[in-house]
Amino acid sequence: MNEIYSLYYLEDYIKKHDNLKNLIFKNLDLTHLSRKLLNYDIIDCIFIGCKLDKDLLVKITIGQNYILPSLNLPFDLFPRLLYSIEDLYGNFNPSKPLSYKNSTDYEIYTHFIDHKNKGLLSPFLQVTESIHDSSMRMALYDYVRRFNNHKKIVGVMGGHKVPRDDEYYKRVCLISKRLTEQGYMMVSGGGPGMMEATHLGAYFAHRTDEELCEAIDIMKVAPVYSDAEWLTKSYEVIEKYPPKYRLNSLSIPTWVHGHEPPNPFPARIAKFFSAAIRQEVLIEVTKGAIIYSPGSAGTLREIFQTVEQNHYNMYDNVYPMIFLNKEYWSKTLPAYNFFEDIQKNSSLNNIVVSLEDDEVAIEKLILKLTEG
Repeated sequence: MNEIYSLYYLEDYIKKHDNLKNLIFKNLDLTHLSRKLLNYDIIDCIFIGCKLDKDLLVKITIGQNYILPSLNLPFDLFPRLLYSIEDLYGNFNPSKPLSYKNSTDYEIYTHFIDHKNKGLLSPFLQVTESIHDSSMRMALYDYVRRFNNHKKIVGVMGGHKVPRDDEYYKRVCLISKRLTEQGYMMVSGGGPGMMEATHLGAYFAHRTDEELCEAIDIMKVAPVYSDAEWLTKSYEVIEKYPPKYRLNSLSIPTWVHGHEPPNPFPARIAKFFSAAIRQEVLIEVTKGAIIYSPGSAGTLREIFQTVEQNHYNMYDNVYPMIFLNKEYWSKTLPAYNFFEDIQKNSSLNNIVVSLEDDEVAIEKLILKLTEG
């Protein structure tokens, strides 16, 4: 839906169109334009906090339109675009780590979690969050649709507690960097740990590996998201290495896990209130392949969800499943062994699994799987 954000824009819009359809009007005094608007068909529009005279109110009411009061919410009810990191981290001062609590992201999280924990998530608030998530989902699909080759959208799943000085954190960074340089879009759940590694690598596309390693050295002083300077160190890297190419990096987090701040390296962010919607679209959009780096319960859920989507071919796509770290996935948490056996002996369909340690081998495997 297109947003009418000013009377000037509205007057320009009605000069170019024969009707008013699928529009959102926010906090506008429409009384002075009532005569003009009465000459147009008004269909499937939403009016939020607008001032209407009697005649226009009647016309809107008898049509297929919706009228809402002005809403005191910390989030946009009908987001048309995905979030940028500036949208979520506005009012954060990198020199003051605690100022994250002044950010839009934290304000939305506290609004959500306070009402939920206190049992005050009224039907109205539930509806507003559902509307937000529906709009965000449409914005996500629109963003992905404009990417030329959906087979070059690759997801990385993995643990949020993996520290920045972990060997496999660096390997994920390098995989993501090299794939981004070859035109891939990298996708993750948008949080810390392996999700951050995904977007840090994409952020450093077309820079040297040495610069990426320098960035990791800066950030590993605060290795996990619970460290006070975790976000500050990220912004130190951004200041030293300003954005160069961030076009192919998408994160999909949720405010359910809002205690984990989103990492600031993706180009665009599709953030949801509903963890269920977030989880579904996170797997759905990664049409090329999914890399499973070491993780725990959340990563296991994503693995089994991918198996379900592959078996039922829910999105007319088979998602190759690549397990990174042979020791972890064959011994510590032997999910690969389980699925390798299923691939050979089960009636489950479309189970395509691989196990690798080396980032170069994974890069070659993804190129083979997605460019054939």
